[in-house]
Amino acid sequence: MDSKRAACLRPEFTAALAGFILSGESVNLISPHGQGRRRTLEDLHQFIPGSTMIIQLNMLLYCHDLKGFLKAIASYFNHPETNVNSLGGLFDQLEKENQKVLLILHNFDQLWNGSTLKDGYSGSFLEDLNRLREREITLLCVTEHADQHDQLQADGTQLDAIPLPIPDITSAQLMMEILHRDLPVEQDELGGLAAWLLQQKSPYSILDQLEPAWFKQKNWKG
Repeated sequence: MDSKRAACLRPEFTAALAGFILSGESVNLISPHGQGRRRTLEDLHQFIPGSTMIIQLNMLLYCHDLKGFLKAIASYFNHPETNVNSLGGLFDQLEKENQKVLLILHNFDQLWNGSTLKDGYSGSFLEDLNRLREREITLLCVTEHADQHDQLQADGTQLDAIPLPIPDITSAQLMMEILHRDLPVEQDELGGLAAWLLQQKSPYSILDQLEPAWFKQKNWKG
């Protein structure tokens, strides 16, 4: 494993995730906030060939805006049409360009209001996503709760994707991450800092938000 891949937060898990994607499997990546979901998506780039176009959208921005969502995808490949009303229509055009694509839909579960898809979305939208298996386009959804995976459905159509929970971050992974970031923490203090982080509800998010000065002052010991 090269140095960039070794510097990933969860290198083994990310390699396994990439294996599903490279084999054409649709995946629903599941993890609560604060465990490094977004970082996993960043690390994934190290395992995906540069020839693959990666389209990543935060569905929080498009909960009630299907047209805006379609327009955002079209902007990735300069789609000439402005009146495409379905995901399938866009993918038909994209497929003509003979381009391998990884479509990442972050916060995918935000499209649902309880058991109902929000404005503009429907079962046909999910059908278009499920048909990606027939194309050179791979789907990676990111959701928050494992027990909600079976609820990703509408109008009798269920999202066809492998549920893949992100494992809880470990003490060893946190210590390696602190070292990779070159934070002002002594070697013999790494274990104590990692233990403190693991006691927090969102250990990775806290690590990501704290300034170097905080670590220098050893505030986690207070």
